[in-house]
Amino acid sequence: MRAPPDVPLHNKPAAWGARQRVRKRDVSGGPRSHAGRTAGDIGGTLTPTAATRGVTVAPYWPDRLSGADQMPSLAALSTQRAAAAHAGSTAALAAASPPTFQ
Repeated sequence: MRAPPDVPLHNKPAAWGARQRVRKRDVSGGPRSHAGRTAGDIGGTLTPTAATRGVTVAPYWPDRLSGADQMPSLAALSTQRAAAAHAGSTAALAAASPPTFQ
C-alpha cells in the first residue's frame, strides 16, 4: 500500500473561493459597472485573505478606507508570519501572531 501523498489530491479550498464569487454573480446578476466589478473582486479576495491572517474585516475596511492605518496591513502580517516561520521558532511564531482588534 502506498503512503499518503504530501500534496492533496484535490484543490477544493481554491475551488470554493472561486465558486463563492460565481454564485454571488449568478444571484445578483453581476456588477453594473467596471468599478463595481473591481470593488467586488477586491472584497472577494480581501475577506478570505484577512480571515487566514486572523484579522476581522469589519474594522479593517474602515481603517484602510479612512487612511488611519492604525491596523497593520495584510502584507505586513504576511511578512511577519513568513519571517517567523522561516526562523522556525515557536516563540517567534507566537510573537508574530496578529493582534486582535475590537
